[in-house]
Amino acid sequence: MTFKKTYEMYFANKRLNITFFSIFIIFFFIIIYLLFLRKYHLEYQVLNSDRYKNKVNLFEIKNIYKSSSLILGDSRFEGLKTNLTNEINLSVGGETSKTMFDRIKSYEFRDSIKIILGIGLNDVLFSYKTKDIRHNIARLIYQISSKTNNSEIYLCKILPINSSGFFYNKLDVNSKIRNLNLYFDSIHINSNNNKKKLIDFQEFTNNSNELKFRYSYDGIHLNENGLNLFNKRINLFLKDEE
Repeated sequence: MTFKKTYEMYFANKRLNITFFSIFIIFFFIIIYLLFLRKYHLEYQVLNSDRYKNKVNLFEIKNIYKSSSLILGDSRFEGLKTNLTNEINLSVGGETSKTMFDRIKSYEFRDSIKIILGIGLNDVLFSYKTKDIRHNIARLIYQISSKTNNSEIYLCKILPINSSGFFYNKLDVNSKIRNLNLYFDSIHINSNNNKKKLIDFQEFTNNSNELKFRYSYDGIHLNENGLNLFNKRINLFLKDEE
């Protein structure tokens, strides 16, 4: 073998090693992102979006303390309208239990009110671990309960997704949602004489425990039919509780 061929083979192998190393580094950082950083990145994007900032600024000029019924939720709850009097909907698309906890710290609630709480879907979609979601939701509920006395907190079970949509790790999403909904059954509110009541949405799911696609336009968000049934279901539940 000539010196020239040896030289060419050496640098060919070196370039190959550099290529493999580069692929390994890229793959390593992708894994780190998916396992540890994705949720913070997505939350950062939501919190710094003009839409989120504008809605939060709008809430700050509302007299929340005078309201006798509050809705706290994510995008699925933004269009919710109940038959309750003096209602304020404080829902924001993209909200997680962590961002909601931070957002409502300064809110003041009156006593003897009704609070509809719908949270948890984005926690799952943003790749939070189940144990962290449980911790954040428990912390959020405790925070809400500490702001009011003799009130009713209506905890809404999380609607599943329809996996025909395009989602990251979509096969695991509904499994996590089912586990969280079971966890909701076990949550107890023991402070300030407040009461927890559960609202479920079984009529929205098919035999595979997925969201029926006729109620959604993308597998997550509710379309007009879905929103109408959503409003009807919650209002019927509230009426039965009177």
